[in-house]
Amino acid sequence: MKKLCLLFIAGLMSLAALASGSNLAFRHYTTDNGLPSNCVRDIMQDSRGFIWFATDGGLVRFDGQRFRVFSLSKVEGKHSQDDFVSSMHELDGKIWIGVDTQLFYYDPETEKILAPELHYAPACTSRIDSYVRDMTSDKDGNLWLAVAGNGVFKVNSVTGDVVNYEFPQLSNMVGRIYVDSRNDVWVMGNQGRGILFKLNKSDDTFKPLQLKLDGRPLHVIAVAMVEDEAHNMWIGMWDSGLYRFDPFTGEAYAALQPGADRGLVHIHSITAGSNDALFIGSDAGLTVFNPKSGEYTLYKNDELDRRSLSDQFVYPILRDREDGMWIGTFYGGVNYLAPDLKQFNAHRHSRFVNSVSGDIISGFCEDGMGNVWIASDDGGLCYYTPSTGRYSHVALPSTGAVPFNNNVHALCLDGDDLWIGTYTTGVGVYNIKTHLMRHYYPREGDDSSLDGWSSYAIYRDRDRNIWVSTMDMINLYDREADNFKRVRSLGAMTIDIDQDVLGNLWFSTQGKGLFRYDTRHRVWKNYRFSGDEGALPHNHVNCTTIDSRGRMWVATANGLCRYVPERDSFEIINIGDVPSKIVFSVIEDQNSLWLTTSNGLVRYSLVDGSSELFTTFDGLSNNQFMLNAGLKTSSGCIYLGTIKGLNSFYPYQIRPNQAMPPVAFTELDVVNSVVEVGDSRLPKSLNSVERIELSHEDYLFSLSFSALSYVNPSKNHLRYKLEGFDKTWINAGSDNRATYTNLPPGNYRMMVQASNNDNLWNEDGITLHIKILPPWYASIPMKILYVLLALGLIFLLIRLLLRYYDKQHKVELSRVSANKEKEVYQAKMSFFTMIAHEIRTPVSLIIGPLEKIMRSPGEL
Repeated sequence: MKKLCLLFIAGLMSLAALASGSNLAFRHYTTDNGLPSNCVRDIMQDSRGFIWFATDGGLVRFDGQRFRVFSLSKVEGKHSQDDFVSSMHELDGKIWIGVDTQLFYYDPETEKILAPELHYAPACTSRIDSYVRDMTSDKDGNLWLAVAGNGVFKVNSVTGDVVNYEFPQLSNMVGRIYVDSRNDVWVMGNQGRGILFKLNKSDDTFKPLQLKLDGRPLHVIAVAMVEDEAHNMWIGMWDSGLYRFDPFTGEAYAALQPGADRGLVHIHSITAGSNDALFIGSDAGLTVFNPKSGEYTLYKNDELDRRSLSDQFVYPILRDREDGMWIGTFYGGVNYLAPDLKQFNAHRHSRFVNSVSGDIISGFCEDGMGNVWIASDDGGLCYYTPSTGRYSHVALPSTGAVPFNNNVHALCLDGDDLWIGTYTTGVGVYNIKTHLMRHYYPREGDDSSLDGWSSYAIYRDRDRNIWVSTMDMINLYDREADNFKRVRSLGAMTIDIDQDVLGNLWFSTQGKGLFRYDTRHRVWKNYRFSGDEGALPHNHVNCTTIDSRGRMWVATANGLCRYVPERDSFEIINIGDVPSKIVFSVIEDQNSLWLTTSNGLVRYSLVDGSSELFTTFDGLSNNQFMLNAGLKTSSGCIYLGTIKGLNSFYPYQIRPNQAMPPVAFTELDVVNSVVEVGDSRLPKSLNSVERIELSHEDYLFSLSFSALSYVNPSKNHLRYKLEGFDKTWINAGSDNRATYTNLPPGNYRMMVQASNNDNLWNEDGITLHIKILPPWYASIPMKILYVLLALGLIFLLIRLLLRYYDKQHKVELSRVSANKEKEVYQAKMSFFTMIAHEIRTPVSLIIGPLEKIMRSPGEL
């Protein structure tokens, strides 16, 4: 029994140690998301920005949205028929791949996996024919391989020349090769005599370097080494923890030893993260160690926390160019940790460790000692001490006819008295120093008691008056008589009470809009939704906030508005294209408004009206916030309640992602079929080719692309424009694809730009020239033929016309000639007639007298 108790206590201690690291939230990628295997042996980021995983199910490329798996089982020249990949490394534009029996490389231009042509030196008695355990390169362009049972190989990536180095002291079972910033090559292993080796370049041999701890030899049984940004050398031992050592003298310093709260059992990898942190992967989880402070945190899998590490057996760790950390595990796939995710601290309830008392957080209040009091629907009341990071649960003592339940909503501090509004069990006043409780609830026939059992809003005004709302009534507390005055029935539940700079009290109701009470003139006014300009946008008002300039902001179920006292009306505020317009609470900080909604947290700028959305990908405990559950403390820390715990953060720590996102094409589809590299339409990969040609039969095509930013891929944006067709830029939406149909033949240019999760745009983007070929009958040769035919037809037509006009001319000439001859003939006849006439006339003159003479001979 005693042994069982000790085991139970040890279990609780380990859980408590784990809880200390609960602020880190890991994003998981497993076979459920597209990985071919959950066993991840290596991770790298290539020069274009893609993330690559070496898994037992093949080589995997990830672009933030999709996994593309390259199978090795059918690669030409591969000895085995499996997809096992053990290691990989990029050199000279190729991704070198180590498998269980040999070496391959992936060519990004052809997207093919090929076997290199290797030339072994005559002295090489071993071959690269076993499990390639590790792979790296030096600054001289050499590729270094650790091959199980065969030692180390140096491969010239250009010529393919191979040199072998044997390590009998390690039984030729080299587990790790590391090249530091000085271009020194280190070799180590977790078998054999425990010796660390360093390459002597003068004679091209590896010499042992004896590490010494306090003057005594330190056996190096290790497969993990790293050089941090300060050029300190670190080595992770298989069984004895983490050490820093001098690479010249061998002097070592024990930095962190294995332990239940430290992990470090069988260290597989060490990676230098941002802010001087070392990320150490072992069979006991992920240990994050700060060498400067000596602080460490162990992260393991917690079945109660879905955002904890997916598996405790941590193998490869990669720091990408955005300072995000990729953690590969043996059974749980990949875990991604966004940079500076701790800017949002997520606090959730746990039954096993010190934590907030409930999951559904409904309200906050700060006392004079800096403690934050927290109300929850399902866990009652507790307070959080920021200086210690601990929660203290407060059991509400029962003093009335009905005991308090754990459904707490309203909190209001009045000196040392904490007013507590509950659902169905009345209102309590808890003295935070004496721990005494007063209980107020309805008493039949007593109008000086509360009128209801539930209270969702309690407020102390500037005159120290305590206002208590119930499901219908507004009650005013009488300090002297210790009872209540029922002020007004609002006809709806009041969720918030606030006081403006003029002393007016504002009551936010669920269904009856907003009520204003003029405390000087004791006049009430109700503001409701009407659809008219200047009216409230909705009758469900969730809270009001008076900012540092005296402006009042109103959160409703249909967006945010601002009260304009000069017009006694409301101005609707456009908070941008956000998933939800249901605003639950408003908190001002440094020219910004933090708006909780039903689907994420929005930061709205009062300077330029821009908005930024934060979700669980940014570290929030949940995207669904609670009504009027927000607080800004005296230290500037903001607390927000959700349906799954609470979030705390300092706004100044919310830094934008300044890493420019690379953009890459990922796929070409033609008529709903993927075009593989090597096709006549795609001779090289999309990111290697400058131009593609499509025929008229490719009437429908799509180009897919991705922004290679991994901090929050759901918040990346892409836009594209097909120059020569599109007039403006088009937002790609969530599909990350551009589709075109029936483009006219011609030359086009596809341009794609991308932004990261913080709206930083890569305006250079990527381009691809696209030529749409016409059908054969509209090709240039056919057009030339058409022109020649047209010219021939024109020539023939001209020739026919000439012949026709020549014939017509001849006919005309014949007609003219005939007419001419006729005219000549007529002229001759006229001439002869005239001549005859002229001749006959004198003859007639002669004949006449002669005849007369002949008839009258006697007269002569």
